[in-house]
Amino acid sequence: MTPEQIVLSLFTAVESGDLGAIGAHFAENATYCNVPYEPAEGRSAIVEMFRPIVTRSERIEWQIRSIATREHRVHCERLDCFWIKGQKYAVPCHCVVEVDIVAQKITAFRDYVDIGKWRETLGNALTSDE
Repeated sequence: MTPEQIVLSLFTAVESGDLGAIGAHFAENATYCNVPYEPAEGRSAIVEMFRPIVTRSERIEWQIRSIATREHRVHCERLDCFWIKGQKYAVPCHCVVEVDIVAQKITAFRDYVDIGKWRETLGNALTSDE
């Protein structure tokens, strides 16, 4: 698979809500950083980072706006949509993903999102049990 295909396959795994499939896309020592926060380091930490949004979402859709690949690096603009308790939340993101072409695994994923917009949009949807 090409780096772009690997990234698109990860997006499909995220949309399916399958935490095991999400984790399988990452190298054991991969990092995932929601900039400006500290990165999740290692496959297990990355899966745990995804757990709240995946388990609380009835549906997830990552809509690609543009995607570009150069060698082992993929840049993607997307609109992340989550349906939680019947309500749709959508936040624009841009990611830079590095792929080990030989191992066919993601080694680094950096997501750039306006954290203020993220918090404003989702509010307490991920923390409230109401």
